[in-house]
Order: sequence, then structure tokens, then C-alpha cells
Amino acid sequence: MNGTINCIYQVGARSVLSREWWEATNISSTGSKFYYVEKGAIVVQIYGQTITAGPGDLMLIPPRVVHSCWMTEDNYAEKCWCHFSMRNSAGEFFERFELEPVLHVPDREVVGKLFDQLFASHDMPAPQRDLAATTALCGLVQYYLDHTKVSPREYSTDRVIKVIDYINRHYTENLSLEQLAEVAGYSTTHLSKRFREVTGRPPVQYLNLIRIDRAKYLLQYTVDPIGSIMEQCGFTSAAYFARVFKKMLGYSPQAFRELNRTEIVRK
Repeated sequence: MNGTINCIYQVGARSVLSREWWEATNISSTGSKFYYVEKGAIVVQIYGQTITAGPGDLMLIPPRVVHSCWMTEDNYAEKCWCHFSMRNSAGEFFERFELEPVLHVPDREVVGKLFDQLFASHDMPAPQRDLAATTALCGLVQYYLDHTKVSPREYSTDRVIKVIDYINRHYTENLSLEQLAEVAGYSTTHLSKRFREVTGRPPVQYLNLIRIDRAKYLLQYTVDPIGSIMEQCGFTSAAYFARVFKKMLGYSPQAFRELNRTEIVRK
């Protein structure tokens, strides 16, 4: 680890789930996520595994890890969830480690209280809200790390992390594999090999994942034309943007916008 860790809570809640509305395929997030099942069960497909998480199971999903979620045949679950960012000077904290995807919590009361404290922060005034949320969230992260197997990645990842950070800061630009290799100080072939070893995908696919994640947000929460969104996310070809978007999400950009547009934008 390098330097101070910055932990920021973004959003979270206790939710009652049913198949009617909770099912997602090949999704990812720019931040980390916790899922904690209190009742019922959910299924999460991640790292090539299909995991059924039941009461007392806590899952941590790192940034930009593609995963799918759905209900079991019982069609019912109650879970706590939250999205957050945890970074140090090297970038996203959890991208530097191999993590167990699920922890069966030995003391459910402790974890339940930490989520209670996290959600109670929603009703507090600032700055108490931010302090309470950060304290509870750091408690959850510490509990997870204390009770599960965490190890540094098998491969030296410093140069790959440098490229990941560069992509995150420059994804709106017309990046090439040659540029990314220059950032890492590798040949294009060696970068592609190392990048896949660390992230599970080639550099260009990772770049597109970041761009599409941003495009999803803009389609949902703005009224910007799709052509403008394409350019804001670093794409130069409308056909290529549409093809990559549909391959990742199963919908065209226009269809995704119509299905997911927020009420605020509709008004």
C-alpha cells in the first residue's frame, strides 16, 4: 500500500428483492460494492464462479469487475448494499489484491449494526453525515479484511496499475495500445499479456468498459444527444460505439436510455 487511504461512501440501502425487478447481466461499476444478505438468497456470477449467497453472506465486488446477479427460485431476499470508493496514491485499493468473493459472517450482529450505522448517516446533517458514514464503512471493510483471505496479486502490478490510472484519467481521449504501452514502459505485446494477467481482460476491452460505464450514466441522468455522449466518452465512430455498447449490455444506447432514464430526466 502507498500513502493514505481515502474511503468515500456513495449510496446504499436495505432492499427487499424479487425477480420482478432485481436481475442484472454483465454489469460493472467504477467503485466497489458490498452485498450483505439478511434473508432469502441471491445468485452472483463473478470470477467465473456462480455463487448462491444466503443469510449472513457478505460479498465484496471490486471496481470494474464484470458480474451478473439474479434471484433464486424462491424469488425473495432482503439485503444490505452499498457503493463506495476506496483509493490510495496507487489507485483503487482492491485492484491490488486477490480477494475471496464471499465471506460467511461469523458474527451477524456486528455486521448488521455497522450497516445500521451506515444507513443512519443518511438523516444526519453535514459534516456529521460524512464522518458517520466513513466510520461505518471503514468498519465494514476492516471486518471483511479481518475475516477473509486477502493476498497481493501474484504478478507485479505496479506498471499495469499505472496504465489503469492513466486510462481512468484519459479515457475521453483517442487512446491507442501503443500509447498505453509507452505509459507502462512495455512493448504492446508484453503490456497486453501483463494487463490480462492482472485484470482478466485486454487493455482495449478495459478502456471500453470505462467508457461504456460513463456512457450509461450520461444516458440515464442527462438529456445530452447520443452523438454527444459518444464523443464525451472517447468514441469517434457511432457504429463502433453502438456495437460495443450492445455487446456489453445487450441493448443499443437508445434502447438503454428508454429503459433506464430517470424520472428527473423524463420531466
